[in-house]
Amino acid sequence: MEYQQVPKWCCAYRSGVSYKWTESNQLIACWYILAHVKAMSILVMTILFGLSVSGQEGAIDFNQLVNKTHTERTLALFDYHEKFVHDEDSLTVFKDVELARRLADQHNDPELALEADLIELHYYTYRSKGRLDEWAEMALALIRKARDAKALWLEARCESLLGIHLYNYGQYESGMLHMRNAVRLLDDKDAAEYPIKSIVLTLLGKMHYDFREYEEAVRTYQKAFACMTTHYRKYYRMHAINTMGITYRDMGKLDSSNIWFQRVLDIAIADNDSLYIKLTQGNLGENHYLLGDFEKAEPLILQDLILARAKTEENPGHLSNCLYILGDIALERGDLKKAEPMMTEALEMAHRSKQARRLQPVYTKMAKLFAAKAMPDLVLTYMDSALQANQQKDVEFDRLISARVNQRLELEHIATETAKLEGERKLQLLVRNLLIALMVLVLIGLVWLFNRHRKKLQQRQQVILGEKKMAEDALRAASQRLDEIVSNMQLKNLELEQTRQELESLKDEAPDRMKEQKLRLEAAVILTDQDWRNFMELFEVVNPGFLQRLNEQYPELTLSQVRFFVLCRLERSNKEMAAMLGVTTDAIRQMRSRLRKQLSLSSDETIMALALAI
Repeated sequence: MEYQQVPKWCCAYRSGVSYKWTESNQLIACWYILAHVKAMSILVMTILFGLSVSGQEGAIDFNQLVNKTHTERTLALFDYHEKFVHDEDSLTVFKDVELARRLADQHNDPELALEADLIELHYYTYRSKGRLDEWAEMALALIRKARDAKALWLEARCESLLGIHLYNYGQYESGMLHMRNAVRLLDDKDAAEYPIKSIVLTLLGKMHYDFREYEEAVRTYQKAFACMTTHYRKYYRMHAINTMGITYRDMGKLDSSNIWFQRVLDIAIADNDSLYIKLTQGNLGENHYLLGDFEKAEPLILQDLILARAKTEENPGHLSNCLYILGDIALERGDLKKAEPMMTEALEMAHRSKQARRLQPVYTKMAKLFAAKAMPDLVLTYMDSALQANQQKDVEFDRLISARVNQRLELEHIATETAKLEGERKLQLLVRNLLIALMVLVLIGLVWLFNRHRKKLQQRQQVILGEKKMAEDALRAASQRLDEIVSNMQLKNLELEQTRQELESLKDEAPDRMKEQKLRLEAAVILTDQDWRNFMELFEVVNPGFLQRLNEQYPELTLSQVRFFVLCRLERSNKEMAAMLGVTTDAIRQMRSRLRKQLSLSSDETIMALALAI
């Protein structure tokens, strides 16, 4: 296999190697481009070329830029680059370019001529779709020109512009390389003299954050924040501090995250910035939610919900996050009626966002919701969906890392290609095989882990179902046995009645026959202690905890009174109670009356209602 050529702007461009980007590497990166180009482009257009100035917006008088310092021209042209160059047609923009070059010649101002070159590069930056190679060559040519002219400011601007543009098009390693070049060029320079310094640090920090290199992202953001002694643009400053809070949250350091979010909120309140007030309140609310402090979290998330609803079309994932947090808070409080519509809408917004990281937590909470509603089939469905979403998120990030690793390897190979081409071909073949083997091993490992996890989940579900069935069987058997005992008591009651009637008819007969019938009567109605123990054991299975609660509330009750309460719990009639206790119905009525007095019950309260309520 011949060595694949890669772009000189995609590696150490100083080597002068020609470029032909491969389709396979484009496919590796394209999935991430769709998800991140829009977000990073907004960041670039708002930050890199959007520092506000006190001067004019849009068209500018280039006569006012003649023989000015780099800092003065930079501040004056940021909005011009962002708005005017972005929106106007080529004739209008290049008319300004020619004017700037003419003024530079007339007033011997070579740096103003370089500013004209930078305007031209910005114009093609906004219109480089489908012509990335051509645009990159133009940027590299301007970098070389800046070096020859010892215009450090222009070299740093072009490096950062090249870095963020390549990064947005999926060339992560190359983009970060050029952004690091910009940072290196400005490392020992005064931020007030070079306004771009804090911007390139922030953009590099964002790149580290995208790859979950949180420690490096924090260090880079801290350097950026240290450069903000003069505030050229409020949004840029707010973005840097806010992202620091998000980074610390993702690191699990919620105390540090709250400190940075509070800084954003203090600045936003001082500036009466309603957008960042709501946004930061939402971030603080989410931190309180993660800490389990729902009382503090809920009002802040509700404020953030207002902003999220206003920007639903732009960012449905934000709305999903607010809704699922509020839904989970309601769920924790047992308010299923409030939680369910919030969770349902959160899931809908998560799907609209097309972000696996939004789906996974919502699926998990939906499973929790239906567990509370005792709907096990839906619980399993949503748990499985949560697992799949989490796996999808991990796979996407693994692809991102894999794309960057591949790019890094290609950069390393190109650096040595000019020295020993034949050796590089053999090395490339070896690296390719190692990468394939590694990817196969990783895939096998992922499949094994997935199957293992799924098997454990199935085993756990089987154990739970088995235990549930055993408990249900035991409860059913106890209920049947208790019903049998009660039924037997009713039969004994009928036997008792029959025996009594026979006694009435035998009053005038022989004493021996009368004695025999009395013995039958006693045997028919009197329960033994063992009978009662068996009865109470079954009763406790069917009514778990009743006897303990009864004893805790009324410890003064006698054994016969406890038995009376048990029969009341079973809603037996006086006649049935008399039969089971071996007493007369008058005795039952007397016991009921004494208990009412003993327990100080009102006239409207009944012993049976009390027993059912315990």
